[in-house]
Amino acid sequence: MNHSMHDDRLLELLADREVESLSDADRHELDALLAETPDADDGSMEQAAVMAMLGSLGVADEMPAELRRSTLAAIEVSDTSTSGTTPVPAAAEAPLRIAGTPADAPAPRVSVIAWSGWIAAAACLVVAGLTVLNSPRPLPPTEARSRFLQTASDVAVANWGDWDNPEQPGVTGTIEWSESAQKGYMTFEGLAVNNPTVEQYQLWIIDERGMEQRISGAIFDADSEGRVVVEVDPAIEVHNAAMFAVTIEKPEGVWNSDMSRRVVIAELKS
Repeated sequence: MNHSMHDDRLLELLADREVESLSDADRHELDALLAETPDADDGSMEQAAVMAMLGSLGVADEMPAELRRSTLAAIEVSDTSTSGTTPVPAAAEAPLRIAGTPADAPAPRVSVIAWSGWIAAAACLVVAGLTVLNSPRPLPPTEARSRFLQTASDVAVANWGDWDNPEQPGVTGTIEWSESAQKGYMTFEGLAVNNPTVEQYQLWIIDERGMEQRISGAIFDADSEGRVVVEVDPAIEVHNAAMFAVTIEKPEGVWNSDMSRRVVIAELKS
């Protein structure tokens, strides 16, 4: 086996060892390759093993340059901090040595084997970081609503109206609901800005089960005096939504509202 193939196989086995159990044959081969590689404890070997393992996980090519540099730099720092020797107290008796062996022979550095746990942890951190980086960012409510209206096939629309001596008269807007998607959007004009530490708005959905089994559809804030757009995401499945009502509740909402602080209501026409 030439030098290049030797190193490639060594890195492959090191990476495999961190993501899966080696067979007995592979483990014996790895031991033999490590024994034949005097510089296997060099920092570059740890770096290469990390990159080889990330490659086997399919994420090495996706790593942003800065994340790649910081990962490899962390390996170098850890290599420096863990490869030192422990000083022998001056009073300790000098160890016996074979004649002809230099008294100041350097202590062996930490081997690659000692790095295996760190390499696995580094790879897990990188994969977790890439998951966060690659996760789709949520769309702003206005854009998400536009996409919803373009893609949902059964959107029912109703206008908000004052609800039996409302606490905030004159609030307008719409409720847009898709029964098949089990989601929707609300828009408001004239909804008063609230202090979330004191009170929040809560949407209630009344379906075929009636008012007594109303469903919480959203807990939200009005952070500006202009147009407010809010996603409707019911806590449980809705069956034939009929009415939507908004109340003012304590922070984080309630399970059962007395419906005393009313704002607006809307009825879907069948």
